[in-house]
Amino acid sequence: MCGPKGSAVDMNCSYTYPAEVHGKENIVQTKFWYVGRKEDLQRKSSSYEGRVHYDWHYDSDCTLRITDLRVEDSAVYKFRFITNLDKFSDAPKLPSVSVSPSAEIVEGSSVNLTCNGEANPAATYTWFKVNDRDPLSQTPQLNFSSIRSSESGQYSYAPKLPSVSVSPSAEIVEGSSVNLTCSSDANPAANYTWYKENEEQPLGPGSIYNLASISSEDKGNYCCKSENKHGQSSSFLFISVQYAPKLPSVSGSVSGEGSSVTLTCSSDANPAANYTWYKENEDSPKASGQTFTISDDGHEQSGNYQCKVQNSRGHHSSTLHLVVVQISPEDPGKALYLRLLSFLMCSLHFKPMFTQMLSV
Repeated sequence: MCGPKGSAVDMNCSYTYPAEVHGKENIVQTKFWYVGRKEDLQRKSSSYEGRVHYDWHYDSDCTLRITDLRVEDSAVYKFRFITNLDKFSDAPKLPSVSVSPSAEIVEGSSVNLTCNGEANPAATYTWFKVNDRDPLSQTPQLNFSSIRSSESGQYSYAPKLPSVSVSPSAEIVEGSSVNLTCSSDANPAANYTWYKENEEQPLGPGSIYNLASISSEDKGNYCCKSENKHGQSSSFLFISVQYAPKLPSVSGSVSGEGSSVTLTCSSDANPAANYTWYKENEDSPKASGQTFTISDDGHEQSGNYQCKVQNSRGHHSSTLHLVVVQISPEDPGKALYLRLLSFLMCSLHFKPMFTQMLSV
């Protein structure tokens, strides 16, 4: 089950329990919902305080309502009740449905339909034939001792856990076309809706959602919800997008005594970028890594310093101009400080270099 952030969701639930155990009356004393540790979601210290509602209109009702949904509410929710004689918890898992024999079914043969749903307390089962309102059986098995041709048809059930996939299945590169596909075994056929994590509005209906020209902002978790009149189920899929480094941000900080300056370079990239520092008119790199420290060795340290960031998808660079100023003519070897100018040059791939004035 999934729902948009900020909305409300109902988890419909009912339960049964034995009226007597070993001849003693069995009476419900406490009942509540929990996540993880067996502590009531309505307790005052809970992050759900004020957002969880138990609207129980009859004894066997255990419906849970959560309002103002948050991302951190994603979890497995369980119902628990305690009687004077025992404790019961958990919720039914998605049922599995099978038919025996699994080969061709011939008129007059014996056929068993079996429904399995793991739960505590034990789940209740009801079999229906599609388009028939009357239940055929209220047991895990539906048996046809001598099946007739009129009994051929479809027998309905809620969607099973959806299978989600992405195409292409290899590395996804920014600008390419990507399809997200969702499928689920359900009867009647399920309706599908796609959501992106932290977004309230659905992306769209249908089993396939297309991202015609995927961008780095499209990376993240996607949820496919499949539902029919008998229930719903959801699966998640994480999309990682590879892209060339974005325009690097270069900054500098001068030491307190003015004897050195540290340049720092950062860029958003996937896969992570490698950083290399160059000085103008020099072929050999000065350093590698996101930071580069320049010591005060005189005026020869002045010049343009370029940070180049590169990964398998491309490269980008930024340049800062550094000036060394002498402030003590009597002692030219010591009384120097380093100053950064606000001159930034940028280049991307093989596009022409352009110049932009920024303040540092």
